[in-house]
Amino acid sequence: MRASGRALAVLIAAVMAACGEGQTVVADWTGTTETDGGAPPCATSIGAIATGDHHTCAATADGVLSCWGRNVYGQLADGTTTSRTSPSSVAAPSGVVDLAAGNEHTCALGSDQRAWCWGDGSFGQLGNASTTGSLVPIAIAASTWSLLASYYNTTCGVGTDGVARCWGANFAGQLGAGDTSDRTSPTIVGPSSSDWTAISTGLGHTCGLRGSALYCWGDNAHGQLGLGSTTSMLSPAHVSDGWSRVDAGHSHTCAIDTSGALCCWGDNAAGQLGTGDGLEHTSRASVSASGWIDVMTSHLHSCGIRSDGSIECWGTGVGAAVAEGAIAPTPTHVDVPGRFVRIDSTDDHTCALRDDGALFCWGDNGQGELGLGDRNTRLLPVLVCVP
Repeated sequence: MRASGRALAVLIAAVMAACGEGQTVVADWTGTTETDGGAPPCATSIGAIATGDHHTCAATADGVLSCWGRNVYGQLADGTTTSRTSPSSVAAPSGVVDLAAGNEHTCALGSDQRAWCWGDGSFGQLGNASTTGSLVPIAIAASTWSLLASYYNTTCGVGTDGVARCWGANFAGQLGAGDTSDRTSPTIVGPSSSDWTAISTGLGHTCGLRGSALYCWGDNAHGQLGLGSTTSMLSPAHVSDGWSRVDAGHSHTCAIDTSGALCCWGDNAAGQLGTGDGLEHTSRASVSASGWIDVMTSHLHSCGIRSDGSIECWGTGVGAAVAEGAIAPTPTHVDVPGRFVRIDSTDDHTCALRDDGALFCWGDNGQGELGLGDRNTRLLPVLVCVP
């Protein structure tokens, strides 16, 4: 992750067979959301979101950046280490079109295709050729970029030249550089190729798309690379073809194929694969045969968006809209109205963007990461207004 940060995907016209029939269990939670279900009552429309470890950032449709939550390492980009429970706008960079957040750092992509990172830099995850952190955004000098992804202390991106590069923590070979040495500057994922269209970082593994061909590398202790084994890989390994979207989580991976079928593999101790069997899978396991447009993975849960714009989550934890200690072993409907187009999550909370620009968040709020002006946990999505 998600994580989310987000790995953009290009939909491929070629169609492959679905992963197999899966069953989706839908069950609403009782409660209400703070929304009228129509046009967003907030003054601003959101265009991009990213969830980090106890912090969140969002960019308005016109590119103004705001962040909130934990700020011990300056991950809110406001030049301080003061945590905030409400969204606070940031002067620079301007023209933000996409965001990615790791454990204690954040990165942004500008409309000029320049990338910026800030926060903790202990592993080189800011890409500034050092392990020094920054309380304000600093530009990544290596390239112009088309997309960024981050999770924990690793950052990756795809340049406008189609080349995938990664930097930061590399304890399991997740940078795809053929070794386990950390990098403080963007390093080409090898062997070099100029046809990468998506990339997503997990805790110790990374996955990406070259067209519709899926590649994964790094830690494979739970089979999260999808190769049918638990052998880790220091360089990209071809998984299979026919995919449109992939997201790497803590120790599992989910992907959507070109027919809209959802499959997941890897660790399943908390039901985060959505297969309903609680079993670890080292190769793709069917979750649902059709109708998915987006998916994100975190530590103990995953969430996705259906073709009708509805949200479903599975696994455990308040970020999955599941009460503490409970498990949703298969995709379960999250009760929030409207059509959603983007979702992002970290270990403790989840945020989703509706097609009218309204932002909703839920989960743990101990550091103010939901942006609601308090520190109270929410099990159901709540509207977040950003200045």
